[in-house]
Amino acid sequence: MTDSSELLIEKREGVDWVTLNRPQRRNALNGGLLDALHSYFECVRRDEAVRVIVLRGSGTGFCSGVDAKDYTDPETPPMETWKLGDCVRLIHEGPQPVIALINGPAMGAGFALAAAADVRIAAASAWMQANFTHLGLGGAELGLSYFLPPSLGHSVARELVMTARRFPADRALATGFVSEVVPDEALDQAGTHMAAEMMALTPIGLRTTKQTMNAATLGNLEAAIEFERRGQLLCAQGTLATRFGELADQLSNRTKK
Repeated sequence: MTDSSELLIEKREGVDWVTLNRPQRRNALNGGLLDALHSYFECVRRDEAVRVIVLRGSGTGFCSGVDAKDYTDPETPPMETWKLGDCVRLIHEGPQPVIALINGPAMGAGFALAAAADVRIAAASAWMQANFTHLGLGGAELGLSYFLPPSLGHSVARELVMTARRFPADRALATGFVSEVVPDEALDQAGTHMAAEMMALTPIGLRTTKQTMNAATLGNLEAAIEFERRGQLLCAQGTLATRFGELADQLSNRTKK
């Protein structure tokens, strides 16, 4: 399925523990980790032996988003960014329930990965942020426009994507984004208990329950991601135009001196 050291897979009697393993970068997604994550979720949906998936990050963060070094290092192969949206879709639409254990930051793409999960449990240290606007992009990206309003209500969802405010664990619990907040050292134990309760259901009962909940509560994820992608392209074009204008002004000022 995958043998990447940046993505660890531990199998525990029907439960896959999937760990983002770039702790030195707070599990920021680079090309290798993204490829491994996409490959895993693409393959596991056909594995009936896996009934529940627990997704977590190693070290002091869940996932700090996309690793900017992948965009600035000329020696690094370009990231296939389309896989980001596809990972979100696979997590959401795959047959196995996904439990996200959030510790430390879940920023940008990390926030989206957590939002795509079926159940979220936060450590006291956890905080989320839709920080795309800090990059000159729109705040809604990778399915956040799809997942957040049903979870948080329209006002809070729009506040988070329009301001890039931090969304701490206590507020996430109060608004229903996470099921519980536990001390950092108890996060894995909470995930173990949640997975065990899910495993008590029959395999077909668990899968059909996820399918039914998705169909009953949410709309069209693929359409939402496509609208987000179009918006980001427009933002990127505007950002480039602004930068080109600034460079032209600088060159013009230099020629006048």
